[in-house]
Amino acid sequence: MRIAIAANFDKKVAIDSRGGSEVFTYLQANELAKRSSVEKIIVFGVGANYFQSDKITFVSLLPEEMRVFASKTPLLEGLIAKRPDTYSQIEGVMGTKLFSHIKKYLSEIDIFQNNATSSVFNSLISLIDKPVVTTLHTNADSPSMLVPYSLGSFDGSPHHYFVRIANHQDNFIKKNDIKLNVVKTIYNGIDTTRNAPLFTTSNAEGGLWIGRISEKHNKGIKEAMQSTHASHKKLSCFVTIDDKEYYQKEVAPRCDGDITVSDAVISFEEKIAEYQKAAYFLYPIMWEEPFGLVLTEAMACGTPVIAFAKGAVPEIVRDGETGFIVNSSDDDIRGDFLIKKTGKEGLSEAMERISALSPQQYMTMRKNSRRLIEDNFTIEKMVDQYEALYQDILQKK
Repeated sequence: MRIAIAANFDKKVAIDSRGGSEVFTYLQANELAKRSSVEKIIVFGVGANYFQSDKITFVSLLPEEMRVFASKTPLLEGLIAKRPDTYSQIEGVMGTKLFSHIKKYLSEIDIFQNNATSSVFNSLISLIDKPVVTTLHTNADSPSMLVPYSLGSFDGSPHHYFVRIANHQDNFIKKNDIKLNVVKTIYNGIDTTRNAPLFTTSNAEGGLWIGRISEKHNKGIKEAMQSTHASHKKLSCFVTIDDKEYYQKEVAPRCDGDITVSDAVISFEEKIAEYQKAAYFLYPIMWEEPFGLVLTEAMACGTPVIAFAKGAVPEIVRDGETGFIVNSSDDDIRGDFLIKKTGKEGLSEAMERISALSPQQYMTMRKNSRRLIEDNFTIEKMVDQYEALYQDILQKK
């Protein structure tokens, strides 16, 4: 098979990228390149080439990540200062640029894997005369999917297939009777050889929070900080600040000796070390996140997870075995979990429960976390399913 893969053009395609779908693309391409059924792979993205396989050709659309490039381009930098919505215009142009590049390589590919979340690009990709597999890295109610769907861009495209990354993504599709050619769910996988546990951390250590700070796609850093303060625990936060106003209003004032926040760029190895030494990973997510790669990264390192029952959390975390799932409020009950309190009180109780575990019980929870990932969320298992799907689609062609 000859496969083309489109990544997002916001972040670099690398193991230490700050973009989840970009990390996904990097892992997916590298694992596909190991398969005997794959002859060549062409990856479209931005920035430098971090691939080493001879089977992979990387086509860079920009010399740097999109926002870094824009900040160094005087005309764009000035425009962004006046019009923050300029980024959406840049993304639109990048979508057409990506499509034009792909057309040049059509004779060299058999199937196209779409990991991009640009509404413009998603509108154009159905026009190519090759099978397309789009992985739903955003939910169907996001502009990148809803706009092209509503405008009929997916109509009459039987060769365009969609893959869920979690079953909960069906909720919006079914509720609104959206007609997408969704063929299956394939959970995201990670490299368990690099996400490895030490099993030396005690449950007396503090918690960890890693993610982007955004009020729109709220990953719950404020709630994590509030519950940590209430429990008199410690919390280390490693952040990417997408929403400076929200950061200044809700995050910065809550930093003190017990809660630290760093926006410094850390390497993949440094991130793994933070997972390994944390007593638990705190993730009180406030939106319906499609997947949540940090959950699997944490558990692969043997770190139990405490998370709100939103998005894919109930599909990934095993309540009471690999951590605790908490209902986010009395008005949003998603399940009958072990922690009966909701919201910040529920988070605090979960932290106390982990702290109260005996060394043997805590070690069991850590080993359960690692085993869950090995059994269900490895990059090998994920790519097994993509490889089989590609072969099935090409046989039907």
